Amino acid sequence: MSALAAAQIIARDSRATIVVANQAGRPEAVLSAVDVLRALMPRYVLDDASLAAVFDEKGADEVWREVKVQTIGELIDDEESRVMGILVVDADATLLDVAAQMAQERALVAVVKGQQGESPKFVTLPTVLDAVLHSGFSSGDADSSDSRA
Repeated sequence: MSALAAAQIIARDSRATIVVANQAGRPEAVLSAVDVLRALMPRYVLDDASLAAVFDEKGADEVWREVKVQTIGELIDDEESRVMGILVVDADATLLDVAAQMAQERALVAVVKGQQGESPKFVTLPTVLDAVLHSGFSSGDADSSDSRA
């Protein structure tokens, strides 16, 4: 898969990450949307971001057309990409267990162990946060006066 195809999925589904599977279809890694975006950028602009201000929209469109699009495999092998591992959790894990493991491992995505041959089921950090907020905290617990969010 190309980084361009990954970017299209990320944009279409409003994702912060994308899960990468190996040839056998097993989830192997997680790439952030920022790293996919970096793969679509010309190297000279990444090296000197002030160059981006030199182009008007028409010139920028030409720059985008010139970019050599990497594959996801190339992106994973790129030392500048932050490839994250995938946390694997048991199917009977509780919300607290999944949340604790994600926090400890700093994982953005967990895959739920299933039976052999089953499609993987993913649990994302936003889903876990939403569940935690709805199960353990009342609406009055959040400090709405703190504007540092």
